[in-house]
Amino acid sequence: MTTYWHLSQNHLNLLETCPPQFQKSYVQQLKSPLNLAQEETTQRGKLFHLFIQQYNLGLPIANILIEHEEFKNSVNSLITATKDILTSPDILDKKIEYQLNYNFNNYCFTAVYDLIMFYPSKVSIFDWKTYSAPKDKNKLINDWQTRLYLYILAEKLNYKPHQISFTYWFIKLPNKIETFTIKYNKKKHEKTKQDLIKILEKLENLTDEYINNNIDFSHHNNCHDCPYKNEFLTLIKNPDLDHQIPYSLQQINSITYIPHISIEY
Repeated sequence: MTTYWHLSQNHLNLLETCPPQFQKSYVQQLKSPLNLAQEETTQRGKLFHLFIQQYNLGLPIANILIEHEEFKNSVNSLITATKDILTSPDILDKKIEYQLNYNFNNYCFTAVYDLIMFYPSKVSIFDWKTYSAPKDKNKLINDWQTRLYLYILAEKLNYKPHQISFTYWFIKLPNKIETFTIKYNKKKHEKTKQDLIKILEKLENLTDEYINNNIDFSHHNNCHDCPYKNEFLTLIKNPDLDHQIPYSLQQINSITYIPHISIEY
């Protein structure tokens, strides 16, 4: 029976951003001190997604918003902005909080889509973000959420890459709601596949070196822009943590989640 290592876009982003932090958070399972501001932001994002999910399912949300007045304006702003899109007569179907699992080599990727809209000859992915749109759109294009969600949808459903698009909605009042749409194609699809192969090979090599030779995941040549640069300079060696060091990939394959950290570009 094949054992799969479960990964998400957050794991890939973290591995690309800071391999030592990936080792610390994922392989060694060492928790950083609780960031109360980040935790509050995360919980607000979850609540916002819940309200929009209920609305798109046709469930009443007016009474809930009375209890959460701080969300009223942002939720209503998004509802107004998407009304014509969500009520288009061209829509064949829509999926809300839709999960797709995709096996790639010995890895299982999970993508959870906020909203997917199906049309006769195209499919549109919508994703809600409760922070301002990044200034550098290329970083958004190259983010593993964008790439993985597009790739998995093309692999799992009966749509060609050129029929798929991904639209981010950035809702942070009092700023005007911003959208950014990324169109997909066969060339991007193949590039994502090759990059997936490369990053997974890198992950296997780094993990093997760590398990077999006690060699830490290496830093990038330039850590100046790393969001974790102030968190640690080198991984702390502590013999009391030996019980947390896995001895094979199979021992860590049940660890499926790393909290997403939103980085303002």
